[in-house]
Amino acid sequence: MKTESEALAAYIDSSMNERELVSSALLETELRRLAIRLEFDQSVVTDLLARVDLVDPPRSLSTRPGSCRALICAAWTPCTFATALRVDCEFFLAYDKRLVDAARAVGLSVRSPS
Repeated sequence: MKTESEALAAYIDSSMNERELVSSALLETELRRLAIRLEFDQSVVTDLLARVDLVDPPRSLSTRPGSCRALICAAWTPCTFATALRVDCEFFLAYDKRLVDAARAVGLSVRSPS
């Protein structure tokens, strides 16, 4: 059985020719922090980010998901949802139950590849 990380990586690799991978610009910060913590070379992050369209969500978009009472997730969650809503994403990839529930509460379709 694959771990969530392995399943997600396989899913992204298999769908890169069919779909555009989009994320909030916050992804770069989070991945670079993770690389430092795991002692990965930053070039790994740079290579990964070359496959992702990073979007800066306007501040005004934060009010819609931020007003949802179901959001009990991290502070960056409203920004992430605002980005997904802004680009009219086909679906939102997530595994954390609270994040999945919150994404659905703001009207996003969610997938959790396994």
